Amino acid sequence: MIVLENVKTLPTKVYINPSDELQITRADLLVSNPLSLSVDVLNISEKNFIDLEIICKFKNEKGDYILGGNPIEYKINDRLITASSMTYLDPFSLDFRFQDAREVEIRISKAIAEDGKTLIFNKEDQFIYSLPLIDLDKRRQMDEFFKDDIYTFADNFLDSWRCVCGCINDKDSETCKFCSRNKYLALNNLTQGLIDYKLAMANENPEDFKTKNIQILNTIKAPKLEDRKVVVRKNSKKNRLKTFFTVVIAILALVFIFLLLKNPIENFYVTSRITRADRLLDKGELEKASDIFKHLKTKDPKKQEDIKRLKRLKESKSNYLKAEELFEENSLKGALIHYKKVIKEDPDLYEKAQSQIQEIQKKFFDKIKATYNAGHKAEAIKEAKDLIKFSPEYADMIILLEDMKRNSPEVKGPPVNFSEDKNKLNEFSNIRYTFQVLTKENSKLYESPSSTSRILKDLPSGTEVYIYETIIKNKNMYWLRVEAKEPESKDVFTGWIGADSLTSNE
Repeated sequence: MIVLENVKTLPTKVYINPSDELQITRADLLVSNPLSLSVDVLNISEKNFIDLEIICKFKNEKGDYILGGNPIEYKINDRLITASSMTYLDPFSLDFRFQDAREVEIRISKAIAEDGKTLIFNKEDQFIYSLPLIDLDKRRQMDEFFKDDIYTFADNFLDSWRCVCGCINDKDSETCKFCSRNKYLALNNLTQGLIDYKLAMANENPEDFKTKNIQILNTIKAPKLEDRKVVVRKNSKKNRLKTFFTVVIAILALVFIFLLLKNPIENFYVTSRITRADRLLDKGELEKASDIFKHLKTKDPKKQEDIKRLKRLKESKSNYLKAEELFEENSLKGALIHYKKVIKEDPDLYEKAQSQIQEIQKKFFDKIKATYNAGHKAEAIKEAKDLIKFSPEYADMIILLEDMKRNSPEVKGPPVNFSEDKNKLNEFSNIRYTFQVLTKENSKLYESPSSTSRILKDLPSGTEVYIYETIIKNKNMYWLRVEAKEPESKDVFTGWIGADSLTSNE
């Protein structure tokens, strides 16, 4: 049994995707011999889990990683994690190397369900959240005044929100997927600042707190109707006129109410259908999602944009599936065309498509180079030109074509309009998969390789970036896909920058 006085609340950062079925909601350091870590796990799904793997990194009081930041894996076996409930795992011991631990980064890496199915949690798909620090005294106050209804503080994030039950929800979810609380009730009444204020008011005047503030947690009940006496009057002309006007006013009132509620009802219906279509797309059921699109009509610009977005996602997913089919049939050019139509709004498939594009380009590169080396120079040059029509941004192929043309003057052909600056092509091709430093003040990190796309971040001079990809957009327009780490905050961002933003490390 955990002795509460021995609990030391750690600053905890947890990796979670709002769609995860299992979420870590708290991690407490137990100051005992040996040192232990106690973890609470929220099971949002409708199935039981029996095995769990947790990965931790610890920091000391100076904020430096212990053991150089190497992750430590803990396995929890034969522990029933019940469906739709919070599970308080038995503390697991930490050895002497972590005696100085003052902060923990933690995530679930794998879970095995009772039916034997394995659930893998990919860190690349997760976001990092800092869990609220709730010390022992505040926890007791919250339990006393909120009667165990409040597990943690509500909070709003860029792409999600946290309910007071501890569940991280997608930003578009208006009710918590675990406890069904309303999003706006939680965020407007139960954030840390508001709960601290309520507790302070409660300490000053407990009775006032009970009658005025605690009511946000209770279900509003309809008051009981009292019996009313009906007075029957004579059926006079005056009464008939009064009845007539009453009926007319009632009809007008109903019409007004209908017109008033028409748009909210329509928006609610459209929103629910959009959510349904979104889920069908996630499951790959494209035809069912398409059927929903056909019947959706709305004048709300935001809803119209949501419908357009879902249609784009449906088309993008169709292109990805077609590309996969062509790739399996070894129809690489067709696969390349369809992979290029996968959009960034579907980040998972976009990343997979980009990886496949690079693999196909490498296959063509190796094949064309082998053809050239075998003495079939004209054929190799023709294939290179054909590929560049499909992938004009492929710098390696442009360089190879220029080299083949230069070394094969006997091969005649019409001039091809490529970049005149050969040295720049080589330079930006050679810095892929390297770390570089930005020298331009306030370099803009874009969502896509276009100055008209959304700006994700202004990066200061001195920011270190890792370059994944280099492309050419029009003549002398070079873009780099990078992962950038801010010097001060150490936050990591991924996007596109212009090549004029950086210089090579000396």
